[in-house]
Amino acid sequence: MFNNISWSSYLSITAAITAVYYFFITAIFYRNEITKIFISRNSDFINTSAKQKNKNVTTNSENGLEELSRVQGDEKEDAYQSYMVHELMNELKKVFKKASDKKLLKEELILALQLTLENYLHLKESPFCAAINSLIELESQSQCSIYLNEDEMKLLWKER
Repeated sequence: MFNNISWSSYLSITAAITAVYYFFITAIFYRNEITKIFISRNSDFINTSAKQKNKNVTTNSENGLEELSRVQGDEKEDAYQSYMVHELMNELKKVFKKASDKKLLKEELILALQLTLENYLHLKESPFCAAINSLIELESQSQCSIYLNEDEMKLLWKER
């Protein structure tokens, strides 16, 4: 039976099986890093497309100077919100790191997140809110093994 199998067939099958094996191992052990890479790529795409739309509005408008100043103001506001979102993300990473180290309960995690989000309530109405909520959900599940439902997610953003 082994005489019917050529060396090239054997090596190609072995290479394919090894590639599939390492793909699954990488996907299992590095799933958090892979998701972060895809999330960051999607947010960059969204930000660049929004900026391109703003530039198109200025070139096609009748009142070019007024429109240009409005868009520049919007870009400053977007830059500020983007900066605040990055600061919030860094604080949330610290909160989740401490929560996973201390094995916090669900209620304790919610309280810690509320205290953190309390300084960033102006981002609740921003377009970044959905991304922030997704990060909180993902990190609470992956690092703390805590599932937050919709009501608990809304509770995070309430003023105290």
